[in-house]
Amino acid sequence: MNFTKFEKRENPLLERTEISAVFDVENTSFNRREAATLVAKEAKINPDTVYSVKLSHSSGSHSVSGLFYVYKDQDTAKVYLPKFILNRNIPKVEEAPAEESKEAPAEESKEA
Repeated sequence: MNFTKFEKRENPLLERTEISAVFDVENTSFNRREAATLVAKEAKINPDTVYSVKLSHSSGSHSVSGLFYVYKDQDTAKVYLPKFILNRNIPKVEEAPAEESKEAPAEESKEA
């Protein structure tokens, strides 16, 4: 994945750096965490402080535009960002498949 556009702007009032980027995506799945990681690599910052605020694309094109906020720490992000954006940026934990119970199901006795 390549960047078509990468723009970085400081916002000292809200204590963050705002990054807008346009990704060239072809025939691959693309999620918020991957996008934030790519932005962190490009800006040479810690990926845990990058929050994906908006990702959008249009039908028929291979580009995805995104808006990302970079805070100095997670506590500052909690002050300024709504809870749904914070929850959206938490990596999903894949759950292991439930183990089958080792006990055999109880057999019912048939009375005739």
